[in-house]
Amino acid sequence: MLGGNWFEINYIGTTEHSGTHIDAPSQFYKNRKRMHEIPLEKLYGPGVIIDIRRQVSRNVNYRVKVSDTKRWEATHGRIPKGAVVLMNSGWATRFPDPYKVFNTQNTSDVTSYRFPTYEFNAITFLAKFRSVNVVGGDTPLIGLSTSKIDLSNFTFLFQRNIPVVLNVANLDRIPPSGSTVFIPAINIYDGSGAPVRIFATVPVSKNKY
Repeated sequence: MLGGNWFEINYIGTTEHSGTHIDAPSQFYKNRKRMHEIPLEKLYGPGVIIDIRRQVSRNVNYRVKVSDTKRWEATHGRIPKGAVVLMNSGWATRFPDPYKVFNTQNTSDVTSYRFPTYEFNAITFLAKFRSVNVVGGDTPLIGLSTSKIDLSNFTFLFQRNIPVVLNVANLDRIPPSGSTVFIPAINIYDGSGAPVRIFATVPVSKNKY
């Protein structure tokens, strides 16, 4: 009790890169922006949800392709500058079981990981030709190969100071287009990443989501 009132205070401890989180460009690229240096205007934008659940049902190693982004544009128009592009593979349903999330019985062996990510060509298309603010999805990484973690997707984005968000949940509740996605991250000084609680605003016209 404190002055006759209930009083509570707790201690929290976490790594930067667990659960739903953001990777700052400095994580894999020297002299790029750290968490406290990312402008707020780069942490939100028009939501672009690339739905690949059908493809993943046939191939858990599916990679988002340029053709997937073009298919999205054929329906919803050009991907807006400053967009937050998120891959919806349906993978969030596997949380919090690490064996299901990484799709392996040996989570310490990165060469055994199997889950959806992005093709490098799709990453370059989004960064160079659509000038997006953020790229991410509902899996633990945006780059993976059958022999190692592939950092080329990360480094291409990070070189351009484009952050990445990972392990995003509830993407099935956001329409493919028309939303605004916000990424309120903990402003960790010199951080290479931070936990986030991502949310989206959706127009009334799309309220079926």
